[in-house]
Amino acid sequence: MKFSFQARRVAPSVMEELGTDPSWVYEVFREGDQWVFVAYNPQEITQLLRQIGCPPEKVRKLYFAQQLVDELSSPLILNDQMALIDLDDTVALAPLSLLPDSGAKRKTLSDLKRPSQGFLFKGAKSRHWIERKELTWIATALLLLGGAWTIEGLRYHQALTKVDRTIQEAIEAHPALASQITRSNIHEKYSLIDRQQKQRRETLKKIGRLISKNSKLSMLTFDKKRYSAIIEAPQNHLGSLKKMADSLHLPAHIDGKTLRIEGRWQ
Repeated sequence: MKFSFQARRVAPSVMEELGTDPSWVYEVFREGDQWVFVAYNPQEITQLLRQIGCPPEKVRKLYFAQQLVDELSSPLILNDQMALIDLDDTVALAPLSLLPDSGAKRKTLSDLKRPSQGFLFKGAKSRHWIERKELTWIATALLLLGGAWTIEGLRYHQALTKVDRTIQEAIEAHPALASQITRSNIHEKYSLIDRQQKQRRETLKKIGRLISKNSKLSMLTFDKKRYSAIIEAPQNHLGSLKKMADSLHLPAHIDGKTLRIEGRWQ
């Protein structure tokens, strides 16, 4: 996963297996090469803020304890009972009574630097999948794509103008081409000729596939309506030659020591 919004889509399925509620808010952030998933209940935080006399609307960003893992070489004292500790690269809450008294100075919140990344405090009705920075990237990409479409549209317009100009020059040189009916008739005429020529080339190519060291073409004729060919081959080779002609959709039949192909143009 390259972007945080991709990781955030995966977060609910991962965190709900650990007991979170679908109504909670999920956040993600990088820790080295790994993604860290965090879930919180916005209603509980709102209630806690009101209990300590802080209006929830004044809280803009949240920071998570796991973001401080690199600074917890010694316990972080929260009050006279609890502290945050680094437990195998995971920040955990521990009672002070269980911590060894090493004599080293214990940290307080004032000793720590605020993490560089903060998360907008989201109420239960304001869960967003895309952050401001990612929205900026998407908007920039759409702007660039829109510019590319505009340039491509101008190219198409120029090409179309050139074609229209060529057609107009041809009409001026040959006034009869100005009629749509005339142009349609010309198109139909040459389309028919092209289709007939293509059909003849394909038929000749199929007949050519029947020629080998065991068979030879002794006669080939065709006109505007019909075509025919005679292929000479040993008696024991005619059966396989007939099957091959059938697979090529050539109208063929065995006549003595020859294979005769006779058909009409479609």
